[in-house]
Amino acid sequence: MMAREEAIEQVGLFDERFRIYCEEIDWCMRMKEAGWEIYCVPRAEIVHYVAKSTGQVCDEMFVELWRSRYRLFEKHYGKFHRFAVRCIVRLGVGAEMRRKKAAFQRGEMSKGELEKWLAAYRKVIS
Repeated sequence: MMAREEAIEQVGLFDERFRIYCEEIDWCMRMKEAGWEIYCVPRAEIVHYVAKSTGQVCDEMFVELWRSRYRLFEKHYGKFHRFAVRCIVRLGVGAEMRRKKAAFQRGEMSKGELEKWLAAYRKVIS
């Protein structure tokens, strides 16, 4: 990402309440709200050779992703929109919980792995 110095001075830096995920989306939304134009260069490529931050513990990173998304919705959207998002996420997570349980029944994952994911899903929908 690149930004003009004037834009950064006007809107500030990344919001440090975002531990990981969505901080750049929040930043762009704040810049847009302040009247700055946002450009995407689809031909630009970034290659991550090693996923050091997200590749370690998938279930924990899943929870962090949704915490950040909820924080983003809380910060930028109204009460009805946030309610609708929570309902949609609950439906999706419920479906994913059923898929994981079915995978466990088919012997595709261990009980410990299933319990880890179910705990993560419960954190997201709580």
